[in-house]
Amino acid sequence: MSLNVPPERVRTFYESRLKCTLRESATGWVTVNSPFRRDRDASFSVNPTHGGWRDFGTDESGDIFSFEMKLTGCDFPTAKARILGETAGESPPNMMATAATIEALARAKKLPVEFLRDKMGLRTQFKGVLIPYRLTDDSPARRHRIRVFIEHRKNDRVKWCYWSPGPGEVEPYGLWRLAEARKAAYLILLEGESDCWTCWHQGFPALGIPGADMVGVLKREYLEGIPRIYIFQETDAAGSYFVNATFRRLQEIGWTGETRILSLAPVKDPSDLHCADPAKFRATFGSALDAAQDAAE
Repeated sequence: MSLNVPPERVRTFYESRLKCTLRESATGWVTVNSPFRRDRDASFSVNPTHGGWRDFGTDESGDIFSFEMKLTGCDFPTAKARILGETAGESPPNMMATAATIEALARAKKLPVEFLRDKMGLRTQFKGVLIPYRLTDDSPARRHRIRVFIEHRKNDRVKWCYWSPGPGEVEPYGLWRLAEARKAAYLILLEGESDCWTCWHQGFPALGIPGADMVGVLKREYLEGIPRIYIFQETDAAGSYFVNATFRRLQEIGWTGETRILSLAPVKDPSDLHCADPAKFRATFGSALDAAQDAAE
């Protein structure tokens, strides 16, 4: 029986299992350390297009299904379900989450690697990608986010990200870019970092709240000189919660400027809009800004 696995799923599967980015090569094969044994010589090859693998240390080889069976001890039907995403609808199960690398984030968000690495300052670490937070004076914040997986699914049994350890408060993401918002005379409040990357890359001023339950990081002094704020509402229930919590926080800190609710429905968020068609993002997003509703209504 022949089972064709789409090349993009082959690559995603192996990058998740091997916890590394599989770079392109002239032969189509990529050499890494063997996941089956202690291997300091990188004597394991995998083809991220058709899924073949070979362990030169043991002279074993096989396809993507035999790889999963050997690595986890599962049977063929289980391996097939995991790899083809048949365990839960069209999505691979939790254990198939893609390991975060700068290159993988760039592919997932359709952003240049150089933008994330050189302008956003992302750095690859042993456990994931460090996303540095900086203060209003461009100095490093005390706490930073470390992203472990690309996907963020609420039913995952392992964390998709965590905060760097140590003392100090968590800050909003993008404080060092608030001068852009003052120049533009408005600011978009979003949840998380990746939507900020999209907005900044496309020329829109934004500030990221680390999570819907962390709106307390907003302080009045951050918003001085910015007359209008857009609160972005995603299309799920969490989006409504974020809008309500953020609006209440603005009232708590005595915000007196204009507040509007921004939505891209039925598109979930700026990243999804950008990934759908980067060339049309600015026009579509600009129209959404024009159509944003007054938060007081």
